[in-house]
Amino acid sequence: MLPSFEINVDIKVLPLAWNTAYKPANDNFCDAEKCLLPNNIDSSNGIVLICGHGFHKECLTLYNDKCNHCFNYLSFEAQKNINTLTARLTTPLKDNEIPLVEEETNDSLDENNDENMQSILERLEQNIDNQFEILYQEWSNYKSL
Repeated sequence: MLPSFEINVDIKVLPLAWNTAYKPANDNFCDAEKCLLPNNIDSSNGIVLICGHGFHKECLTLYNDKCNHCFNYLSFEAQKNINTLTARLTTPLKDNEIPLVEEETNDSLDENNDENMQSILERLEQNIDNQFEILYQEWSNYKSL
């Protein structure tokens, strides 16, 4: 609910701060847990970050110039997603499931690696030849001056 408009709003349309456990304050300006200034309502030397949290410049310095409320929220949510993905990727397939990617045999991997190495060496040799030719042309041009 947005108190100033007295309407319900979907949280997804609001800035990031409204998704965190520490929502922007309605009754004061600074969202620092321990505001350094006695007049927490004064916003004359304050900054409202893109996330929606507001801080006095002095208070934001305590947070290393970033919003720790949102940083902690994003870190926790990212870790939660990583854990979910890891759990899904390490879950064994059921008997009737077909893997999305077939495992290659070691023989084909070794063959591919040999071909890739040969290709890389050939390109490297060609690049060296090209560099030599360019330097030789520059030297020839300099010598003819």
